[in-house]
Amino acid sequence: AKYKKTVLMPVGVDTELFKFDNQGTRAKNSILSLGRIAPSKNINILIEALGLLKERGIIFTASIYGDALPKDAVYSERLKSRSRELGLENILKFHVGIPNHETPTIYNAHEVYVNLSSSGMYDKTIFEAMACGCLTLASNDNLKGQIDERLIIDKRKAEEVAERIFAVLTLLETEKRK
Repeated sequence: AKYKKTVLMPVGVDTELFKFDNQGTRAKNSILSLGRIAPSKNINILIEALGLLKERGIIFTASIYGDALPKDAVYSERLKSRSRELGLENILKFHVGIPNHETPTIYNAHEVYVNLSSSGMYDKTIFEAMACGCLTLASNDNLKGQIDERLIIDKRKAEEVAERIFAVLTLLETEKRK
């Protein structure tokens, strides 16, 4: 029998599954958050940042994929309500969680991935998004010195997140590829 060799990144990302799809259609100025909906993921900060970007006239689309545990259902509903209050209903779409093997297609459809989880753990979605070619903004201090400093979010404040997203969206195409 023939065996397929699977290449894994140190955090256990299958790079045969999670890879850049140069045939796919990556929507310009598209922002993604993918994972469980929970207060520890700080999605509320991302929504506030998206509101600031909209207020500044920045053109973008955004998607949030994930489900909330029953204990976080109220948090999830508050996110959707706040999104409407900020006038994001035509820009930001909420989607249910999807199986992990389907996420490469989602990563490859978006330009920017934002992860605002706390430091101290390596959230696997950060590395999955990177493997698929997303410009990945993360608030994980463990990544300092490992990735471009422009992709690190220091304070998890909406203003900083909005500034980082704007900076990445406005990079020249050559810089984005680099």
